Amino acid sequence: METGAQQGCELLLFPESFIPCYPRGLDFKAVVGKRTDRGRDMWLDYWSNSPEITSEHIKHISDAVRSAGLMVALGITEKESLGGTLHCSLLYFGKDGSIVGKHRKLKLTGLARFIWGESDDSTLTSLVTPLGKVLAGPLWNDEGLLTAELDFALQAKSKLDFDCIRHYARPDVFEYRVNKQPATIKID
Repeated sequence: METGAQQGCELLLFPESFIPCYPRGLDFKAVVGKRTDRGRDMWLDYWSNSPEITSEHIKHISDAVRSAGLMVALGITEKESLGGTLHCSLLYFGKDGSIVGKHRKLKLTGLARFIWGESDDSTLTSLVTPLGKVLAGPLWNDEGLLTAELDFALQAKSKLDFDCIRHYARPDVFEYRVNKQPATIKID
């Protein structure tokens, strides 16, 4: 059996909160205004198995990534070092095993707000790699790999109807920017 590296695969992508697990169906026995000891025990188990970025577990993963010579995007429930808040994070590992970027979910929806804390704009990292730009986003109700076939000619044709970047853009009245966005990281 060939490994991903032998087949020419250069990026290995893991789903959201792969470590410790995606909390689908977990309610921690909590409702508005009421918690239970059993629910607190369940929460403690999930919280205890959520790693800090500086943990030995993440160092072991870094070593494995370096040994495999792959870029890896790994979804984890990250425990914040100061205070212990959990975040739904994506760690980007370079082929050398180093963490080259991190993305924490900025705004959570539904019951995810119960588990993970909101982030700020400090982890809106952009990566430019030999494979192209690497970005992460929601893949609703699925834990698969999102792929798409793009027809760039169709994109150009649509500009006849609506060119949001040029003739419909109004930079004199509207500016789009992200506050304190980290610099784009280029990976060779």
